[in-house]
Amino acid sequence: SEELKRWLVGLGVDEERVTVVANAVDPRRFEVTPQERAAVRRRLDVNGTPVVAFAGTLKPWHDPTILVRAVGLLRERGVVTRLLIVGDGPQRPAVEELAHERGLDSLLTFTGAVAHDEVRSYLGAADVAAVTYHPETGRYFSPLKLYEYLAAGLPVVAAELGEIPHCVRAGETGFLYPPGDAEALADGLAALIADRERAAALGRNGREHVMHHHTWAANARAVVELAEQAA
Repeated sequence: SEELKRWLVGLGVDEERVTVVANAVDPRRFEVTPQERAAVRRRLDVNGTPVVAFAGTLKPWHDPTILVRAVGLLRERGVVTRLLIVGDGPQRPAVEELAHERGLDSLLTFTGAVAHDEVRSYLGAADVAAVTYHPETGRYFSPLKLYEYLAAGLPVVAAELGEIPHCVRAGETGFLYPPGDAEALADGLAALIADRERAAALGRNGREHVMHHHTWAANARAVVELAEQAA
């Protein structure tokens, strides 16, 4: 990431010796057919309810409780939304406790830890995906989950941190929200849930972005070229 590059340069590394190659995705692994989407939605028993997905390890810096608060705010506005959390981690008890306190248990679904090959089908069941981070999180990261969401054709609402705005451009591939602002996160989710055609268009734009800029095949070519130059 650019932040890691700045860190290295700050340690005295010659800037010309550093090339940033962001994380990426194999888009073929995140293609979901309409039949697969329908099957996993039946299995999750979501029916016609909109689904917001989060995939990853529930660590404090991911600020996962903000997802529960946002879903609660949506319900107060009359927008009933299912929250699908694909993964597990130390913050799961806090997420479950907050959901219980706010009477949102029935709107929360945990898959627990799953094999990477299974993530694709769960993302296929979603209508929108969230990339959440705590406001005090560093900006060094290049989040894999973001590229996977976009490869799955999902519109994204993401914390405006680090490299994220390179992929999530407001109104083009999704929406950004100030980290820690549950109201703004809920606003972004509501906008995508309310306008399915626009959401689908943003999802297509996001997939096109990763196809052009964030594939492992392109990264491999870039590394080979760097190695050849160095040799």
